Amino acid sequence: MQYTEVTFRFSFSEPWQQDVFIQGLADMGFESFEGDTAYISTTLFRLPLLQQYVTDNGQEIVSVKQCTDTNWNAAWEAEHGIVQLPYNIVIHPQGAFGAGDHATTSMMLDAIAAEGTEIVGKQVLDMGCGTGVLGIMAAKQGAAYVIAVDIDERAVASTKANAALNNTKIDAIQGAALPAGLFHYILANIHRNILLSLLPSFYTSLHQGGKLMLSGFYENDINTLVDTAEKKGFSHIGTRSTGEWRMITLQKTK
Repeated sequence: MQYTEVTFRFSFSEPWQQDVFIQGLADMGFESFEGDTAYISTTLFRLPLLQQYVTDNGQEIVSVKQCTDTNWNAAWEAEHGIVQLPYNIVIHPQGAFGAGDHATTSMMLDAIAAEGTEIVGKQVLDMGCGTGVLGIMAAKQGAAYVIAVDIDERAVASTKANAALNNTKIDAIQGAALPAGLFHYILANIHRNILLSLLPSFYTSLHQGGKLMLSGFYENDINTLVDTAEKKGFSHIGTRSTGEWRMITLQKTK
């Protein structure tokens, strides 16, 4: 797969402003971020759209060049190797999906751990699985069945490999829609707009009383997410914070 590499010159006064800017890039389809450099599938790259976004935010594009997926992704993986995460999880990261050590992932892991024995014997869906970290945590916690879904075939392969690395059993499939069946837990650490679009499906796919754990957004996103979720029949039962990032837990109560 052909990728486009874009290097920026940032001039933000606060670190959180760069996080917000990168979130906007992710919404455009950028998959991987290393410092001031970002990567996007060339088929999704739209230079005029990016230039307008950069100008609107007072930043600058330094360079745009083509690179092959195998070049930058393999280099990233070689640099990072096997990564040890909390809760005795180890992963072999892939460049497009990070090393599993982002604040949003850490909050989700802590929230799953806080469920204690409640998750034992339950059905769990990891939606937008990336490297499969959340599904692996649920399996380690005692879930009876874990299925992981991602739109990217590389994420599916990564999840399968990392599940084996952790001696856990996870079914991993490629797709954009939720799989058939009902779940006691749905885990989703993805972009706010995708979360909003999936809320009706999340509701339909949860058992009554089931929990929906969401992250990948900021404080000013919470009201929109919670208001929309409550209209679908969820109750907001918890919020976690790390820096500028937020995570919420919802429960199907209606």
